[in-house]
Amino acid sequence: MWKTIENCNQCGASYEIDVWDLGHKESDILICECCGNTIKQYCNEAHSYSISKMINQGTLKLKYEDWEKYKGKKLKFRKGSEEIEGILQGLGESVTVLSPEKAVRLWLIKADKGNFELYPESWTISIGK
Repeated sequence: MWKTIENCNQCGASYEIDVWDLGHKESDILICECCGNTIKQYCNEAHSYSISKMINQGTLKLKYEDWEKYKGKKLKFRKGSEEIEGILQGLGESVTVLSPEKAVRLWLIKADKGNFELYPESWTISIGK
């Protein structure tokens, strides 16, 4: 067995990967724990790969309109020293004005500390644990 490093092309997460030599051919994929993107896909190789540890957590580049894709998922939001981890419930009651022509309802996050409403594009976002 040896180790290698793989990075997610979508969110930038880095992983230490264990690689084993096999006496047969194997096929599988490695999925990013932060965003769900495929990190490595291998087919009919005489090696097997598995994630041994995450080196750096990645961040998602979500737009406001992505709320439906991530509804029901646990997300971690960071801005400066503030951090909120919770489940995206959908859109809340509060409205924020982005420009004279555009106003949007904020994302509603259900967290252990209570409910929060926020505009996602001003936060660093990753998948919660």
